[in-house]
Amino acid sequence: MCFSVDHVGLQGFLERKYDEMLNNLNSVFDDLKNKFLEIAESKLSAEKPNVVEETGKYSDLLKNKTQPAVIVMPKNKVQTAIKTKTDINKNINPVDSQLTIAKFKNVKEGGILVGFSSKEENLRFKKIAREKLAEDYEIKEIKGVQPRIKVVGMTQVYQDDEISDFVEYAVRKNCTAINQNIECSVVKFFPTRKKSNIHQAVLQVDKISYDALMKAGNLFIGYDYCNVFDAVEVLRCYNCNGFHHSSKHCSGKKSCPKCGISEGLDHTYSNCTAVELKCVNCFKSVQENKELLDFKHGAWDLSCPTYRREVEKFKKDLLLNK
Repeated sequence: MCFSVDHVGLQGFLERKYDEMLNNLNSVFDDLKNKFLEIAESKLSAEKPNVVEETGKYSDLLKNKTQPAVIVMPKNKVQTAIKTKTDINKNINPVDSQLTIAKFKNVKEGGILVGFSSKEENLRFKKIAREKLAEDYEIKEIKGVQPRIKVVGMTQVYQDDEISDFVEYAVRKNCTAINQNIECSVVKFFPTRKKSNIHQAVLQVDKISYDALMKAGNLFIGYDYCNVFDAVEVLRCYNCNGFHHSSKHCSGKKSCPKCGISEGLDHTYSNCTAVELKCVNCFKSVQENKELLDFKHGAWDLSCPTYRREVEKFKKDLLLNK
């Protein structure tokens, strides 16, 4: 009987020791795996330094992105993206949180950019991330860029919320299957050039509304029959006259938008004495790519072939994922 008790006690002792050893081995294995992944990442970064550059600067990611997303950026600037990804995985389960991931990639300084299939999911992830990761991470939202339209033909001044209500009514009337929120904000409301008593408005709308309104070509604002026009634009730099960035963030050579000179530029636009206009962007395409483009216009010209091409490329990217 005593032997039986001792035997049971010994068996329990051995089982506890076995569990402790197994837990220790699992912990050591996890540490080794994380170390291995960090070493592998650092070696890949050393062998291919341009891969990091392709992700873009953190500050650039916060500007002019077509799709909404959230950036999780470690406060420890030497931390790897693998560690950031591991912490996200530990704290936020996409299935439990009902999140459908549409985009997930590394950014500089150990950050992770993650986007989801809807604006609501982006907001949900941001809220959870701030609750669980705020101690060690900065959580930044990229709201994304929405397309714009111009509505022309209003005979009176409308309030912003009135215009939004009429737009939503028109969209839902044309797209009965829509079950999501309609987004519409008034960017600018102003009279037309030819008739000061006729008003127009530039509106920023969601992608589904953009498609519906552009397809319809018109809508009623109150009792006013209004025409709808595309108003998607591309930002042009006033320093180098290139696209998709401002002069504040420009790293290119200063050029004159009137005469097209960049090398040895010794004057400002206001002091330019050139008789003939020469677009620096179109002229560059002619020289470098042998394209047959008309370059006898200013870089500011909205009918500029290079500008129109950039607008179409931007619009294609903008409307790619609805």
